[in-house]
Amino acid sequence: CAAPRVLACDETIYANIDSATSADPDNLKDGLNDQWFIVDGPGQRLTASTCDAFTDFNTLVEVHTGECSSLRRLTYNDNDAGCALFPQASTANWDAFIGTQYRIRVRPLVNTTTIGRYALKLTCGASL
Repeated sequence: CAAPRVLACDETIYANIDSATSADPDNLKDGLNDQWFIVDGPGQRLTASTCDAFTDFNTLVEVHTGECSSLRRLTYNDNDAGCALFPQASTANWDAFIGTQYRIRVRPLVNTTTIGRYALKLTCGASL
């Protein structure tokens, strides 16, 4: 959580969850088997989704506000029923207000030793 990768509207990140340690900055790690991203609220409805043919494991997408020591989860999703590409992908939607930072966490459904790859797309929708 402390060193998340910055995401921009309509950006897709292709990444791997692997057995690297949290000290490996190339894997965007913050703890075993989860990865963190951050976006500044643009005053729009946002969608963070792993619904992509590249994704090959059961993901969970969480959206938080606050600092790492006092996170508040706004929303999360497991198994996006509308994702025909990979039904175990996840899609979280939320209203992202200007002046607020949002931390997005991608992890396996069960935080075990899952290793796999995923695509995370951030889509910016209608203005609030």
